[in-house]
Amino acid sequence: MRLAAGFGVVLGAGVIAGHFAGTSADRSTTECLMAPCGGSAVPGPGQDTYREGLRKDEQSFDHGVLTYSPLGTLGTSAISQFKVVVTDVGRHPQHVQFASYHGMAVYQPDIPTGGLVGVRIVGGENLKWQQQSSPEQEVLARGASATWYWQISAGMPGPAEITLRVDTYDQGSGQTLHEEMFRVSGNVTPSPAYQHQQHHKMIAGMAKGVAGGLVKIGSVATAILAMGAVAGRVAARRRNWSKMDGRKKDQRRRPRGSRNRKRQVSRVPGRAGHKPVRRMASR
Repeated sequence: MRLAAGFGVVLGAGVIAGHFAGTSADRSTTECLMAPCGGSAVPGPGQDTYREGLRKDEQSFDHGVLTYSPLGTLGTSAISQFKVVVTDVGRHPQHVQFASYHGMAVYQPDIPTGGLVGVRIVGGENLKWQQQSSPEQEVLARGASATWYWQISAGMPGPAEITLRVDTYDQGSGQTLHEEMFRVSGNVTPSPAYQHQQHHKMIAGMAKGVAGGLVKIGSVATAILAMGAVAGRVAARRRNWSKMDGRKKDQRRRPRGSRNRKRQVSRVPGRAGHKPVRRMASR
């Protein structure tokens, strides 16, 4: 009996342990499905191969030199042409650096060539531009070159600049393997036409200001004249009132009927043509 009881206990413990072990295994499987097991994800061999291929492609490029036409000094509203040339100089880097080449400025950092190269104006200040060539062009072998053109329109007087972006692409994939960005600065000066226009605007502004001043002066003068007219009317009324008061006082001082008195003439009949008789005194 004791042996059977012991066997039963061991069997039950084994069943329980097996159940928990199975549950733990299922949980571990679920967790591995929800999150990567064994730490961080490891890139697959395909990603490494692609990355290594891009690295080899970049190392396989030739060296290139970029030259561009300087902006210099532009007149207001002037239109000029801006040019960029990328030339393949081979696998060996150039040890001698030039500041200019055939009248064009030289961008000193290396531009990888031997594939597809793209050049774009991606920003600017006080200038307008319009690209006149294809943005991407092939520069495949030593001695080969490609040229990009833009039409540049100057703005107002002051500093001006454009920002160039140069990309070297992986052949066939369109992936950018190398990128360069730099600025080209210039200056815009007033042209004779701009100066004449500004002079005309200044004169027009002065004339407008003078006209406005005259209108104000005319308004003030009109107001002064109106005030003078009102003051004149008030003074005339006061004078009329003074005269009327004086007449009333004179009428009060004179006796009644003084104005109607006339010189009395003798109206005795027969006396009008009568001559006086001179009487002699008796002696």
